[in-house]
Amino acid sequence: MGDNGPINLRNADRGGIKARGRAAGGIFPVGNGRFVSGFGSGPGAAALREGPVSVGRLERRVLVVAPTGQYGVLLSEALAEAGMEVYTCATVTEACAAATEGAAVLLLAEEALAQTDLMAMNHLLDRQPEWSDLPVLILVTGGRETLESERRARQRAELHLKNVTLLERPIRMATLISSVEMAVRSRMRQYEIRTNREQRALAQEAVRRSEKLAVAGRLAASIAHEINNPLESVTNLLYLILRSESLGEVKAFA
Repeated sequence: MGDNGPINLRNADRGGIKARGRAAGGIFPVGNGRFVSGFGSGPGAAALREGPVSVGRLERRVLVVAPTGQYGVLLSEALAEAGMEVYTCATVTEACAAATEGAAVLLLAEEALAQTDLMAMNHLLDRQPEWSDLPVLILVTGGRETLESERRARQRAELHLKNVTLLERPIRMATLISSVEMAVRSRMRQYEIRTNREQRALAQEAVRRSEKLAVAGRLAASIAHEINNPLESVTNLLYLILRSESLGEVKAFA
């Protein structure tokens, strides 16, 4: 499989992919619910490294769901070779559960989306915070429309998708990698927005604490002033009493 050729399951060079991945520093323990690689030296690695410091490994993951045959394995290995942080899942529901812990992109084949996955998918999408808009890439079958493709299109319409990209197969590897990289960069910008919001919230909280301390200081000064006034009168009166020689003088001061 060449870098610019379409994904072909029968003619894919799995050994070549693994060898090039090892040369780029990748690791390939491929399987359901497993990381496929860490940072490599491919073009996708830069987009991941440039993310905010607060973005951890889980939040950089490309979650891949392609259960048909060896397609998911080959797809994951190809993305790993390009430097992606890939995590394979057996089902869309499993991917949605993983996404709650952190994800950059959800990449799935349309045949992986079962009717039972719709609720889990919509639950994930509807519960995103304001700053989040998880990119979803769906690999669809190209060519003429069929009853099956129309059924799958109706099924996708039930999803509450806002940030979705449909990629027709067969797809050139360069196109696939470029699409995933753009989605990752989009997610990194979302993380930057989250970080900025968190920093702004911390700054506002610091200002509120400072204002509370200032108010407390002014109140303490006012109380001290109110207490000092009568104390000074009492002190002066005691001083005069001590200096007086008769009870009559004391009564005169009172």
